[in-house]
Amino acid sequence: MRGTRTPMPPTDPLIYRFYELVMVNGPAWKALIEEEFGDGIMSAIDYDMVRAKKAQHMAKKRKYAQSAGKDVKSEIHRYKRGNAKSGPGGKGGKVKSRKQAIAIGLSKARKKGKKVPRKKP
Repeated sequence: MRGTRTPMPPTDPLIYRFYELVMVNGPAWKALIEEEFGDGIMSAIDYDMVRAKKAQHMAKKRKYAQSAGKDVKSEIHRYKRGNAKSGPGGKGGKVKSRKQAIAIGLSKARKKGKKVPRKKP
């Protein structure tokens, strides 16, 4: 790219983002540089720039036993066939949603002592 004339603003998306960075943050960078090194012309030939990516906070993944998945799968299957019932002994009526079927499957797994996180408050 050296020696070639690039259009302004740049048409390459990556180069345009750098152009944007300088246009948006340029005055603040200039003030910081002048504060640190004083007024004058700064050369970009002999400097180092360190760029590190911020560590993103990962959401804690909920841990379930594999056998708990089987209970949920069987409850979903019963829901799809129209045989899933809610409440103690199935006296609560027909299960009307997929989420409800999943909750019932997890509850059954929890009662069997399988590794299932506690209910959300």
